[in-house]
Parts: sequence; structure tokens; C-alpha cells
Amino acid sequence: MTVELIVAVIAVAAAASWIQAVAGSGFGVIAGPLLMTLQPELMPGILLLVSPPVFAIALWQDRLGLRSLDLVLPSLLGVVGALAALPLLPRLDVFWLSLAVGATVTAAASAALAGLRVPQRQWVLALAGTMGGALSTLAAAPGPPLLVVYNRSEPQRYRANLSLFFLVACTVSLVVLVLAGRLEAPSALGALWLVPGIAIGMIAAAPLRGRLPGTAVRKAGLWIALLAGALLLTRTVL
Repeated sequence: MTVELIVAVIAVAAAASWIQAVAGSGFGVIAGPLLMTLQPELMPGILLLVSPPVFAIALWQDRLGLRSLDLVLPSLLGVVGALAALPLLPRLDVFWLSLAVGATVTAAASAALAGLRVPQRQWVLALAGTMGGALSTLAAAPGPPLLVVYNRSEPQRYRANLSLFFLVACTVSLVVLVLAGRLEAPSALGALWLVPGIAIGMIAAAPLRGRLPGTAVRKAGLWIALLAGALLLTRTVL
């Protein structure tokens, strides 16, 4: 990794973790497409290695929101999706994987920004959870399906339930990659450069938690995710 690439990776991790800490979502949908744009060969391992601690910290900060568990079934089916996606990894080359991630993130961010409301029926949440688990294994980005489907007016409840789902999906995907021998040394080394960025983002966000309007920050995160997805799509196609 060149110095320029290392700086870019740290900046991506800092921005994504700042949005995650303040808004309660955004880490995967921002960092995933941007890291795939910068160094697609290291994905999803480079991001999966650091995602569980990020979501564990976020879950602890919003743990009181777990008094209402909304995503138990989606989380369980996310495990199924994460396992089922493993055979697809060797069949998808960088081009098709980048195309799928870019299109998924762009579509989900666009739908959320447009105010699309999908009925939160159990089967809809279950489908979103399964798809999110599969995306977690393929690209360390379990968020897009639930960004469109899951909406709660109580910010702490929203953040806590999403963090729980992301933690489960990314942990299972990481274990699956390790057991299948799909986690390579370059990804593990590259993940080390994400740690300083994550620390910077979370420390910078700490004084602002609860002081900035979560809805506005979440919308800003969606715009960044939209741009990240569009950038990945453009780079892949061109």
C-alpha cells in the first residue's frame, strides 16, 4: 500500500466511523464502496475485520434502545444469508462484485433519501435481513436493505437495533471467511490502517453525540453513501 492509499484508507475509516457514531448507521454503506473503489482486492476481509468492534461499541452506547427488539428474526436470517453467500465469493470477480455493491448502495441510498416507505411487515424485514447477511459476506456492507425497510421514530431504538443486526451479520461473515480460508494476509494487514481512522472518527464524534440532530446527520450519511456507490459504479463501468 502506498502512502497516498494509506492516507485515503484512514480518511475513509474516519468519515464512516464518525457518521456511524453520531447517526447510528452508515459505517458499512460508506466505507464499503469507497474501500472497494480504492483497493477492491482487499475486500471484504479488510472491512470485516474491524466492523464487529465498531458495531459493538455503537451497541453499547445505545444499549437502552434494546428494550424493544425489532430485528431478532432479520438477525437470525442474516446468519443464513451470510452462510449462503459464501459459495458466491469465488464465482464473482472484482468487476461483478463491485458492480453489485455499487448498484445496491446507490439504489438503497436513493430510495431512503427519496422517502420511500416500505411496510415493516415481518416477512419484509426477514427478506431484508437475509439480503443484508449475504451482502455482509460479499462486501462487508449489510446495511442497504434495512436502510430502506427499517424506520423507527425513536433514535436510540433505531440505532441500537441496527447496531445489533450489523454486529451479528459482520461477525458471522468474518467467522465464515476465516473457516473457509478466504481471509488473506494482505487484507489483515490492510485492516490495521483502518484502526487509526476509526479511532479518530469516534473520538471526534464523542462530544457531538446527542447534540447534533440525528436525522440530519443520517441524511448527510445517505448522501455520502449515494456518492460512494455512484463513484464505485463509475469506476467499475469505465
